[in-house]
Amino acid sequence: MPVIDHPTILRALSWAWDRAARGLPGQESAHALAARHMDPDVPLGARLKNIIAGHKRKAALSGFVANAGGLALLPATLPLNLAGTLFLQLRMVQAIAIVCGHDLSDARVRALCGLCLCGAKAAEVAGAAGARLGGRLTAEALTQLGGETADRINTLVGLRLLARLGDAGATGAGRIVPVVSGLVGAAWDASVTAGIGKAAMTLMPQGQPFCGKRQDGS
Repeated sequence: MPVIDHPTILRALSWAWDRAARGLPGQESAHALAARHMDPDVPLGARLKNIIAGHKRKAALSGFVANAGGLALLPATLPLNLAGTLFLQLRMVQAIAIVCGHDLSDARVRALCGLCLCGAKAAEVAGAAGARLGGRLTAEALTQLGGETADRINTLVGLRLLARLGDAGATGAGRIVPVVSGLVGAAWDASVTAGIGKAAMTLMPQGQPFCGKRQDGS
């Protein structure tokens, strides 16, 4: 069984980011998911809540990750539950970003998606990375997010997710959201995914959409 350390978390994040954007056999991509939630006649908040609700249901199903189509493409060095759960959560966050008008190719958007995975700890992680938040994640702070800060955020997100393994009581199973039998595991799955969704609803609609790569540190 692969060792769950910071490099493993970062590899899993990279794999899940790419696969969530492109989709897996039997699993639609974030772009396809977002396309089904673009109706301008439906309020933005309602569309985002629908995306989150669908992923909460999937997260609460103990067999979703193990049975997700296309996970045979998973590198042998990455644990199934870790990468599969990140695929589910990142697809949700990416779809929310797209619906809010962001471009997934923008480095700042990737950093924002990572912050969303931190849930209620998003502001804390961003502050540790050096983002100028003024005590909270404001639209101005997000707009000024530079490439170097985005890179630091991505590194710290990996550390935060590694810490969550301990918070969840995982013991080498490679689970960020433990996919276990019983009501306790299902409730934990849904709760963490809901927290990630709440963070995405807070971060993604703020300010102007990020529509191009920004690699400078300004």
